[in-house]
Amino acid sequence: MKIRNGFVSNSSSSSFMIISKDGELTTDILMKSFKIDKESPLYNVAKDIAKDLKSLSRKYTKDDFLKEFANSEKDLEEDYPSLYEIYKKIDYHIYYAMCDDVDYPLLYNLNIDYEDDNILIKKDE
Repeated sequence: MKIRNGFVSNSSSSSFMIISKDGELTTDILMKSFKIDKESPLYNVAKDIAKDLKSLSRKYTKDDFLKEFANSEKDLEEDYPSLYEIYKKIDYHIYYAMCDDVDYPLLYNLNIDYEDDNILIKKDE
């Protein structure tokens, strides 16, 4: 198992896995998955969340993803079963975003677990 570094302070952090079949991750792709009408009073909040997720996301190749989260595919499967399920989706683009409760309190407290044919967004707990 590898130890991840980051957000060393008195803040807490959350992370999100985003997998997209649509290619490069964009705010528009995220907004499409949120399914919020432009007339909704929550539209601008959703757009801010999408922008934050996009800006905080790091794209991984399959090999980079494995190197970052485990020493081997077997370790990934044993230590992080939910990440392993994502890793197996070869034809997808993999993104990982981290945020803290100080700079991104709304995103930090958001529980997203969404999947359709083109995108998966999951809070990694």
